[in-house]
Amino acid sequence: MMRPPVNRHIVPAFGQPRAEFFRKGLKTAVIRRDAARAHYRDAKLPCPHRRVWLCLVLWHTHLRMIDILMSTYNGSRFLAEQLDSILGQTFAEFKLMIRDDGSVDDTRDILEQYAARDARVEITDDDDGNLGLRRSFMRLLELSDADYFMFADQDDVWLDDKIERSLNRISELKSKSSPETPLLVFTDLTVVDEALNPINDTFWKFQALDPDISRDWRDLLAQNVATGCTILGNAAARRASLPFALPAMMHDHWVAVNTARTGTVEYLAEPTVLYRQHSENAEGGHRFDAGYAAARTRAPGRRWRHYREAARFFGDVSAYGLMVRKARLNLARLRPSDGTPSKP
Repeated sequence: MMRPPVNRHIVPAFGQPRAEFFRKGLKTAVIRRDAARAHYRDAKLPCPHRRVWLCLVLWHTHLRMIDILMSTYNGSRFLAEQLDSILGQTFAEFKLMIRDDGSVDDTRDILEQYAARDARVEITDDDDGNLGLRRSFMRLLELSDADYFMFADQDDVWLDDKIERSLNRISELKSKSSPETPLLVFTDLTVVDEALNPINDTFWKFQALDPDISRDWRDLLAQNVATGCTILGNAAARRASLPFALPAMMHDHWVAVNTARTGTVEYLAEPTVLYRQHSENAEGGHRFDAGYAAARTRAPGRRWRHYREAARFFGDVSAYGLMVRKARLNLARLRPSDGTPSKP
């Protein structure tokens, strides 16, 4: 029987030169190896087929382990710096799926230049035009079929080990969960200005956010603490979040609540992103104080309608209950705190 072709850049066990293997990254190879072994155990294949099976699974995980989902819109000003930070990650086995939401600046040209240089960059084209931030990200999530997914904004900068650290954390959760359990990990951020000068070392402290809120999906529904550009979710979390039934919710909030309601949400109490603040932010960060809280309570009718729709969809909570939770959580944010979350 003819042996199937083996890509020596993917499967070191079949003779890849050691220098190249270690250059590709030992940690990445170990993650792929463990994933392949898990697939092999689940398949219960006869021993003679083991090497072929491991080859095929390692090839699959090499190409499709993580989908990084980015929606762009007139983002040429900071886009290249963000793309460089993603493509320079210590964990390199991912596909960067980008959907442009109708840019009229140089964004599309920049994307095409990067796609021509790096095969991991894939520009997704459709005929839907401008969907808006939320629906554009959720469209990408619908197209993803990798083991894990991440969201990426167009104007931040990722720390070089962001993927690696998040993947290590979700692997810990995976070892304690069933394969069908939705899992999601999020992290803190460092708040910076346009030139990447630090504003605050921790976004959670800057916003007086308690990440432990994520452990109660009803509290998380009332107050999102999982910032989208820090999220790493598994395939089960993706399935739990589709279809996108409440387009009035931010995409990251929607995914976090659905995952928390049906699975497990955890966090890393350390920043993995330089969260750039500038005049064109779609959703920026602001220091939380009494004035900011008062401004956010304007238009109570719109907030009530949002909570009523959410309560109807999710059940087990009322619109009034969500309003009470939101008020309680905001009062807690106004109390002095050192900004340190409790231990997971």
